[in-house]
Amino acid sequence: MDRSKPLGINAFALKVLAILAMTMDHTAYIFYEALGGWAIWMRVIGRWTFPIMAFLLTEGLEKTRSAGRYAARLVVFAFLSMVPFYLIFGDWKNVLFTLLGGLLLLWGQREVRSRAPWLPEWLLQIWFGGLAICLAVLMCGFDWGFPGILAVYCVGQAKGKPYWLQGLICCGALTIAQIFSATVLQGAALTESYLLFISGVWVAWAWLSLYNGQRGRGMKYFFYAYYPLHLLVLYGVIRLAAL
Repeated sequence: MDRSKPLGINAFALKVLAILAMTMDHTAYIFYEALGGWAIWMRVIGRWTFPIMAFLLTEGLEKTRSAGRYAARLVVFAFLSMVPFYLIFGDWKNVLFTLLGGLLLLWGQREVRSRAPWLPEWLLQIWFGGLAICLAVLMCGFDWGFPGILAVYCVGQAKGKPYWLQGLICCGALTIAQIFSATVLQGAALTESYLLFISGVWVAWAWLSLYNGQRGRGMKYFFYAYYPLHLLVLYGVIRLAAL
């Protein structure tokens, strides 16, 4: 065993897990009836995706040399994904816009903190915490919008803490916000099947707890491009199945 390499899994491995889970989730969404009993478990696995994406977004903001270029990449691929997302889900408000909103929120907080170090930290937290709630409400219609914004903001406040704790905060915020969104904002009943559906979030916590802080392989544009491309492939499968 190479003792120079830290134990655990790196960011590249987490990204691979996220896109595999996402692909399973979207496949099950489209072919739910055809997949039978497998579909619900594929969608449960799909709940791994956003916690990993939110966590890695905050890691990326911490380590990037240019937050502006990071935001620009999200803008470009969010707009490129609008049509593929619409073809599958009948809407354009894909998850990359949610991640972009969370990134801009944390970036803004970081800029204010650096430019006005005399501001009390508690005031900064109240100010941007309020902005996070307002942005989450405004983005309710986006994929993972309401819980996603709050989860990104919460894990962003935990940077520097152990990774297992950051993951716990991310998954806890997601779960609470999902339940609040479903029961209060949407007026839905909290059923056992719904609780099973969101339980996959907590498996993601296990993966995040194994993170070793290493980047691993690059291929960042592959992961950005995979999102719209896999949606186009799934749409192609739908069209072929309809022939």
